[in-house]
Amino acid sequence: MEHLVSKYLKDINLPISRNYCEKLIASHPDYPSMLSIADTLQRLGIRYKTARIEKEYLNNIEYPYLLWPDENGGEPKIVRDEQDLLGNGTQAPDNTETERPAIVLKAEPTDTITDEENNRQRSQDRFLRLLTVVLVVAVGGLIFLNILPSFTWVYTSLSLTALAGTVVGYLFIAKDVGISYKPVEAFCRAGKKTNCDALLNSEAARLFGDKVSFSDATASYFLFQLLAIGFLFPLGEASFLWILAVLSVLTIPIIGYSLWYQAVEAKTWCRLCLVVDVILTIQAGFFGYLYYDSLAGTGYPTPIPIAVALLLFGAVGSAVLLLKHKVKVDNRSEQAEIVANRIKNSPEVFMHLLRRGKRVDTTPFEQELFIGNPDATIKILMAASLGCGPCKEGFEKALQLVSVYSYNVNLTIRLRTGGGGNNRDVKPGIALLGYWQQYIHGKPDASERTEHLIRDWYKLKDLEEFSRQYPVDVDMDKRNNGSSDQLEDQHAQWMEREDISATPAFFINSYQLPKQYSIEDLMGILPCLTDQIKRQEIRQKILEPNKKIVPTVTGGDNRG
Repeated sequence: MEHLVSKYLKDINLPISRNYCEKLIASHPDYPSMLSIADTLQRLGIRYKTARIEKEYLNNIEYPYLLWPDENGGEPKIVRDEQDLLGNGTQAPDNTETERPAIVLKAEPTDTITDEENNRQRSQDRFLRLLTVVLVVAVGGLIFLNILPSFTWVYTSLSLTALAGTVVGYLFIAKDVGISYKPVEAFCRAGKKTNCDALLNSEAARLFGDKVSFSDATASYFLFQLLAIGFLFPLGEASFLWILAVLSVLTIPIIGYSLWYQAVEAKTWCRLCLVVDVILTIQAGFFGYLYYDSLAGTGYPTPIPIAVALLLFGAVGSAVLLLKHKVKVDNRSEQAEIVANRIKNSPEVFMHLLRRGKRVDTTPFEQELFIGNPDATIKILMAASLGCGPCKEGFEKALQLVSVYSYNVNLTIRLRTGGGGNNRDVKPGIALLGYWQQYIHGKPDASERTEHLIRDWYKLKDLEEFSRQYPVDVDMDKRNNGSSDQLEDQHAQWMEREDISATPAFFINSYQLPKQYSIEDLMGILPCLTDQIKRQEIRQKILEPNKKIVPTVTGGDNRG
């Protein structure tokens, strides 16, 4: 499901990282429900609309969109045009009387994704794609430049067949590690009695006790050919032609066995395997012609070219196996992480750990630095230090929560100021808290300005520069009996009273954030957590008026 959703988002040109988006959906505690998609879109800052619509009206919706043909759920489908709509089980209006409404989700295009982790991973994905292109172009260029001085039809024929085989070998490896390409899958399923996956996963496709597969052998063999043509032929064309010719002769029984097994034993065909058989047959015919034309008179290869070829084949085969193993291990680790995060993101698990932790007094001060909705369900209190590097990162992560879930999250900041010299007028606490008291507190836009004030402090980390941008009226502060000093002391006393020695420290509705979680982990928990807390509050409000006072009998005559 997550692959299809990320594809839909890319189809409408949203700047997402597909891998990151898919992990968010799969890590949701309610996966694979529609809620996992909706919460992921909200986290990414993508506006969307969902609706239950009678199927006869679906063609009135602007394409493309995601469609659940049955409101009971299941896999969604991407509807790009009317043909997709009909292909997804939507019937003509005169047959819709007994049909249930369909569910539609339509995302709105945007150029901006608010999730910083998505933007970071998208940038990394683009860089890795660029590196892949550079690698392919560099290797291809080296091979071409090596064979260019003596470029003949022999080089052309061998190069093209080796390149085609290498591409097919890559597609085999991709299938083994779970990477699929729609055109390839369509090619494999075309025709009757075709099943590439069944044959590639069969016992016949396993060599040396499951350690090497047909996919590994195919990719290694053709990649070895391609590198030999590019880098070894210039060292001695005749010798290496002999080596490749011998190897080509050895593939003839393999071709025969492949065709026999598919036709007789499996009774089904692998179209990619047939492509490999065709390439090997062409190469065998080519070497047969070459032998009678010129190769027979060139003499046999010496031991050194044979040793070089064996070393190259060993290096290529080992590299293919190691790379494939690494990808498989990474995939298994990623799947295990997704399952673990699905449990970790469960609001029940989080609330259980939260309520077992430390609880502090978060009664609001008369003057409180807060950002977001003051009536929010989730109240986060951050204890921070002005000179703390991790506090800057934690503050930015907390701001993302407020930005994405602005209605449901409130962030309060209490500061350990300290430092700055003996002159009260140049202390960091006076510079920040004094300005906040004089020019921000009580204003209609206090939340937004408080955010900019603290963000600029952590950005500048220079008291003199900060004081120039946010000058404090010292005389006003003195007339108010040093009110900024009093607020600074109030923050310090609270820190000491609640025994907060390390910053940043985060508290969720008075409870300290469990050590198993970081503040950014709340991005995946908050939607479900908010709903759970709201349900608990509603239950409490319902139960409280129904509580009865039962009189206690302390003595006397109980006559009933």
